[in-house]
Amino acid sequence: MRYKEQELDTNTALEYLHTPEITVKMIPDVNGTPAIAELVKVKKTDIVLHGAWKGLARLHMIPHANAPLSDLPVREMGEGFYIKCDARVDKGEILHDYLADE
Repeated sequence: MRYKEQELDTNTALEYLHTPEITVKMIPDVNGTPAIAELVKVKKTDIVLHGAWKGLARLHMIPHANAPLSDLPVREMGEGFYIKCDARVDKGEILHDYLADE
């Protein structure tokens, strides 16, 4: 995204920041096997917004043999966002424990 393309209104930026994030938490054991492998949902709290911008964006994916994601075609490019803020990640919620399936 070009630097500070177009200012994003505060309400829209805060709406994006209050949306929960879903991520994979992987922590290996001392012997290299997975000790924790979970799909978790986390929320941000105590958000202080310093600025937010939107505009044209570019997607750059580096080819990798184990994750051929860059081989997929880009069908549509949306807007890019740059949001500068201070926030605290609150306690998360475990959506799925991959090791419990074993």
